[in-house]
Amino acid sequence: MTVLESPEASPTGGGWVRSGQRMTIIAPGEIAKGPRERLRFARWVDANGTSYGVKELESAIATFSVDSPITLKPSYVLEYLVNVKNPQGVLKTVWIESGKTLDLTSPESIVIQTDKERLTFKQWQERIGNIIGEVGKTKEVSVGITRPMDIEADYLREYFVKLEAPFGGTGTGWYRQGETATLSVSAQPQGVIFFKKVFGGYAGYPGTESVMQIVVDKPAVIAAVYKNDIDWRFVGILALALAAIGIFWRITETQKKSAEAANGNGHGYGNGNGNGNGHGNGNGNGHK
Repeated sequence: MTVLESPEASPTGGGWVRSGQRMTIIAPGEIAKGPRERLRFARWVDANGTSYGVKELESAIATFSVDSPITLKPSYVLEYLVNVKNPQGVLKTVWIESGKTLDLTSPESIVIQTDKERLTFKQWQERIGNIIGEVGKTKEVSVGITRPMDIEADYLREYFVKLEAPFGGTGTGWYRQGETATLSVSAQPQGVIFFKKVFGGYAGYPGTESVMQIVVDKPAVIAAVYKNDIDWRFVGILALALAAIGIFWRITETQKKSAEAANGNGHGYGNGNGNGNGHGNGNGNGHK
């Protein structure tokens, strides 16, 4: 049996053996080529690089039976060291065969403080010194490995802005750090009798405009402040209504008194005539 050297390694073993005798050949399992490159033993092959398809010959230390002349040499594959991380830490450090792909996955969002602060996935990127190159836009991606790589998941920081508005409004939601949030509420919502609600501003912020823009650099709870104001329009309408009622009442009372006075004069005339006629006729007939 002959054991050949390969460009990568010098194995040991080989020589003359009896037919059916078992023998052991040894080659290095790994050979360093650089700080993050290595050769990993793949299998024993013949002089032409063809595998014999024997399971025992897939190990760097191979023990097998020899029943015919055979020539073997070790075969190696090139591997690169790949580091993968996200803001939570290292996801994996793995050796990948050159030309193979590595599947990457990272959460869509990472909660820092519930309903206050979070990180949202942006992209996968490779860092080479101070240079950053894009690797993939989705949180799940397959990357072809052709060199040592430092891959990281890049995230955007977001803050939650909550608008507390008793009469409703818009603007509550998640915003990226440095993004502008627009808050809006009703300036004069529906009030109650005699009073109306008037917007007085946002607590802790200058101005009294019902629409406000802020640059988001932290979580925020913003309250819309309202104050009660006399609704002079309603008061005026009520005063006119009361005045109209008063005028109507006075007209009604005047008409009622006039009607009663007219009815009183008619009854007095009728009674006088009746009594006079009766007494005159009776007295005259009696004396005669």
